[in-house]
Formats: sequence, structure tokens, C-alpha cells
Amino acid sequence: MKRAILQLLVDLGVHDVPSLHKIKQIQKLAVGICQVTTRKFKTSTGKLIYYNSIADTIRLELAKPEIWNYLHFYPTLDNCVRELSGCSKWLYSISSPMVPGSGEREDIFAEEVYSLQNGSTHAGTFYITTFAYDCLNREMVWFGYQCDLSDNVLLIDQTAAVQFPVDDSSFTLTPLLSENYKTFWKVDTAGTIKPSSPIQSNPLRQKAAGKSVLMAPLTLSEDDLSGNVSKKWNKYESWSFTFAGLPEPFRSLREHNHFILASKTATGIESTEVIAKNIRELHEGIDVPDPIHKKDVVLIGCILQLVGDNPMHTVMCSRTGLASLHPCRFCLIPDWQLETTPEQAPNRLASYLDPHSSPNFQLGLSAQEVKNLLSDLHKRVMLGAMTRQKAVSIAAANGVKDWYFEKGMEEKSNLPQMNPLLGHPSEDPFFNLGFDAPIDILHSTSLGIVKYAMRATLHKMKKPQRALLQATLNGIDHSGFPKPFNGYELVHYTNSLNGKDLHAFSQIATFALKDLVSDDVLKMWINISAFDALLHAEEIRDMDDHCEELAMRHSNLANTILKCEYRWDLIKPKLHILSHAPFYTQRFGPLRRSAAHGKEAQNKLVRYNILATNRRNTSRDVAINFSVEAAGHHLMSGGY
Repeated sequence: MKRAILQLLVDLGVHDVPSLHKIKQIQKLAVGICQVTTRKFKTSTGKLIYYNSIADTIRLELAKPEIWNYLHFYPTLDNCVRELSGCSKWLYSISSPMVPGSGEREDIFAEEVYSLQNGSTHAGTFYITTFAYDCLNREMVWFGYQCDLSDNVLLIDQTAAVQFPVDDSSFTLTPLLSENYKTFWKVDTAGTIKPSSPIQSNPLRQKAAGKSVLMAPLTLSEDDLSGNVSKKWNKYESWSFTFAGLPEPFRSLREHNHFILASKTATGIESTEVIAKNIRELHEGIDVPDPIHKKDVVLIGCILQLVGDNPMHTVMCSRTGLASLHPCRFCLIPDWQLETTPEQAPNRLASYLDPHSSPNFQLGLSAQEVKNLLSDLHKRVMLGAMTRQKAVSIAAANGVKDWYFEKGMEEKSNLPQMNPLLGHPSEDPFFNLGFDAPIDILHSTSLGIVKYAMRATLHKMKKPQRALLQATLNGIDHSGFPKPFNGYELVHYTNSLNGKDLHAFSQIATFALKDLVSDDVLKMWINISAFDALLHAEEIRDMDDHCEELAMRHSNLANTILKCEYRWDLIKPKLHILSHAPFYTQRFGPLRRSAAHGKEAQNKLVRYNILATNRRNTSRDVAINFSVEAAGHHLMSGGY
């Protein structure tokens, strides 16, 4: 293709057209200057994967001065949650390591004990946990716990949480050398005391050696795609990432969606070995340039969330899947149809549709619990105390199905014991499995309940009703919608509609279907429309009220579906999964920010690169093409 373009330029009379060899030399030089070379990795199953290092990509991205103007490195506090930087997971589960010194104030590190002084008066002792930016007061604040210090005993009271401005000139923070104190934690209001090892100085203080230390949570995305123009067959698995601290619309731009790898031979779960290797490097901290202050800083990276469709979440989160007894990655409510008697079915169905009101509701296992379970089962199998089939059965009874765990117990296997994203035995899991895999509103709502309801409603309409619906749809004002919709297409091609068409129909169905369907069906569509609109909210002004309304709308939707004549077309696992939307909204903010449709739009870029290769080693060629593109964009945008 490149040779054909160069020949066309020559035929058009363009002077000084470089040769293909010269272009390749320039590309190789640009990649070398920017240090984004493609690397090779051999998985434990013997498959070769070529990838672009996340650390190298981050160094290159942060060397652009403009990105520092809008990238958040700290969680934000605001009355209105719009972005991932305002989500509760970042604030309460990811510790921002430090705040750089300013003026006479020295660097303040998290996970250390400080003495707070008001002039010469001691104002208390505190254990600092993290930092955040208060958007209302436009200042940095630190969060921590109040401590009692007496007779060489340090008691950290987790029930006495505090929040304090970092730059309050009336107070000063002094690090407290607490290694010699006997340390205890008060963990609840009942006064339960737990001993712990002495609080050491934060290891990052020594590692930073005077540099600033920043935290950059990432949004990882994995999806399968076709390498053909027809978008059928020739399946590839592709990984990419974005900075969670980027606000919209920057996070949706092509230049801020960074390619990691694409492989035809390795499955998505096998390629997690590469992802784990990259995240492990980020956990250790990498030096990145700060083009604003012309110095280096240390950057710590972690996974904020893993976005994708439901099948991908099932595999990556080591869950049993939608067709199993425990179809949900969040809870252990059993499927209402499997392993049940006719007498149990009504109660099981009610619990399935509204699990949070069920007395049998039970959360799924956390990442650490899954890791402990699989480690214990693997050990027992290796010692001969349990058969492999029994171990797999016990894991499935807890809603766990791990590809590496099942393959790793086979004889002469050198595979890891479990999902690489759970980390080595001595490591913490890289993310919290199903709790950090938010609902994808594209696949669960638009391509889920909206599609099921639309097909059931239209397929059972008579020809005169369909003609009237088509005329009504054509007569509706299209302003405010992403694109004009065609009534003929919506009515006659319901099996071929995309997410945008289905989402648009969900918002107009309550008006278009009036007098065409029964009252029960119309009530169902009213609840679908209201619930879908809440899921697509751009901002949330009152999180508690919003989540309560989400729960109420889902409950109303489930009740109207049960009364509807199409109920058996809609009672599916996706309807159950959507009952957990309030939890994921509370944890990650507006679910639009965690939707996979923005990431899937990048699939065409990978597909175009696959089509441009000679198909001999697509994993390598595609990775090289993206590294060349990243280097070219960096040089053309004035990178540092």
C-alpha cells in the first residue's frame, strides 16, 4: 500500500518523493528517539505476543505539555460527579502517595504518622491515608485517622476519620518517627483493638529521592474484533488503555486511547500475562518527564477499572459465566431456572430479578478471597487430598471458573496457578475482579433489554400497527438525537439495529407505542425509557438520590416485566446484572464514563492496521505501526 502511494505521487509529478526504504529508516529513527519500541513476550502456553509497553507509552504521553493542563493525578471532591476522578473507588481505595512541598512546607507522604502543630501548640497526631483536590474550595486536602500517642504506644483510630487542608498556613505537619512505638488499630466503634507492626516511613520517600510522586489510575479495555473487512471471522484479541484522570471529551480522542497488543493466536486470558507484567512495572514506579517544570517525577500506575462486554468480564474476572448456576460477576444469587423445582421457581425468580431485597443475597468473592480459594484448592490437589474435578466443582459452587487454575492442575504443566491479574502469591491482586468491572450500558441495556423488548413488541404486531408505528417514527422531531432515524429501518430491520438506534428507540417508544400496545407493555416501555435515561446520565448531582432512583426504577421495571405478555423474552441474565447498577454508579460515577462503546470505536483502527499487513506476523506488524504512529504524533505535537 505504501509503495503504491509513493508511485502515485511520482506519477502525479511530485518532486523529491522518498523511497519506501527511506521512509522505513525515518520511522525507525523516530521510534528510537521516542523509545517506544515494540517488545516480544512468550506466554506460559508458548505463544508469542508483540506488545507496546504501557510504561513507555505513558512516558511519551506525559512528555506532551498540553496533557498536564487537564490530566488529574488526584481524586476530586465536588458536589457534582462528572468524571472518573470524582468516583469513590479512586478516593477511598487508591492511595495518592504524596503532595509535593510548597514554599516552606516539605513533602507530605501518605501512610505515615504526622504531628499537627498550631504554632507552638500541639493540635493532634494523625495517620494520613491519601490526598484529594477539593474543587469547591480549590485546595488540596489530606485524609487520615486521629491517633493517640502515649507511653510509647500508638493507637490509630479508624473510627475517627479527619479531613484537613494541606496548605492551611496556621498549621504545620511534622513527620513522626513512629518505628519505635507499639502500634495498634482501633477498627470499629465497639472498641476492637488489633495490633500491627510499627508504622515505617513510606518506602516511596526514599525511592523518590526528592522527586514528586504521582498516581495515575488506568482504564483497561479488552475486546475481540475481526481482522476482515466483513467484520466476520479471523478473530483477534486486542488490549488498550486510557488515563482514568482524563476528562471528557479528551478520553474519547484517538490520540489518548493507547494500543497495547493484538493477537490472533493468544486468547484474551492468555494475554493477561503481558498485562500483569506491565502493571507490575507501574506498581514499582517509573520516571516520567514533567515538561512544565522541566524535571522528572516518579509515577505510580494501577488499574481503576476493566471495561468490556459481559463475556470478556466473565473470563477476566474468573467467573462461571451467564449460562451457569451463578451467572453474575457481582453476587451469588443462583439462576432461577437451573437446579430448581417448580415450587421454588417463583421465589427464585423474585430473588433473581431483585436480588438486593432477597434474604439470601450474598456478594461474590473478592479478588483476595478468590485467590485464597484457588491457592488452597490447588495445594490440596497437588498433595493428592482432592481430585481435579472436585476442585473445579468447589470453585464453581462459589461462582469461580479460572482458565489457568483448571489448566494448571494438569500434569507437567508450567502455567501459573491462577489468573495472572490476581498477582503472584506475595502480591495483592491488580484489581478486584467483578467489583472493578462495571456494567457496560451498551451491551446490557441497548443491546440487552431494549433489544429484547423491541423484538418482542414489533414481531407480535400486525401489519397495520407496524405501518402506523413507522409513520409515527418518521413524524417525530429528530432534533436532540445523535442522528435522524428512519422509521422503515427501525420497524423492518429490528435484528440489524446498532446500539445508537436501540438507545434512540428506547427514548421515543413511550410516545410512539401509545395506543398500539397493551397498558402492561406500555408501562414496561415507560420504565425501560426512564431506567435507560438514568444509566446514560452525564453527571450526578446527588449520588445517594440518584442510586436510590436507579434501584427503584429497576425494581419497577422488573415488576412490569413480570406482568407483561413478553416476560419470557426479557427475563435474562442481563436484566439481573442491571440490578447492580446502583453499586457500580456509586463506585465509578456516571456509567457513561465506563461504557465500552467508546473503546469499541477504536477497533476499526486495529482492523485497518491488520488489513495493511502481509498477514505473516500481524501481532508484530500492528504493534509496530501503532508505535510509529505514537512517535510521529509526539514529535509533531511538540513533545518534550
